Amino acid sequence: MHSRRSPPGCCRRWGVLFGLLVIFTAAGVWGDIDRANSAVNREASALRSVVLLAASFPGEPEERLRNLVRRYIDAAAAQEWPMMARHAASLTIAPEPLAEALQFDLSLTPQSRGQETAQREITTAIENALDARRQRIIVSLAQVN
Repeated sequence: MHSRRSPPGCCRRWGVLFGLLVIFTAAGVWGDIDRANSAVNREASALRSVVLLAASFPGEPEERLRNLVRRYIDAAAAQEWPMMARHAASLTIAPEPLAEALQFDLSLTPQSRGQETAQREITTAIENALDARRQRIIVSLAQVN
């Protein structure tokens, strides 16, 4: 009977290779988790800025901006996040509530320097939220090789 034996140290080499594979895979996953957390935090911070700065336009404009942010958050939680879990989220269409908020912000007529500054900052915050959303979705589409 002929028995095949692995050369000495062969199993150890395979063990080392397997260990390196696990480490590199885990490092990729951890990197994705860090990028996802960063994107979500940036998005939330930008949306919070819109809500806070909306107070510079008291009354109907403030309420409308707050409602648009709320609609965006509700839609993201109900539609985008489940789609991200299935790796099916899309970047092809900008979320309607944020697009509307941006258009509304740009249509406001500032009555003071403070409102001019707030309007500029709201625009920047919405753009930051859109960029963070894009990053969040890109990370959700990534797969471990």
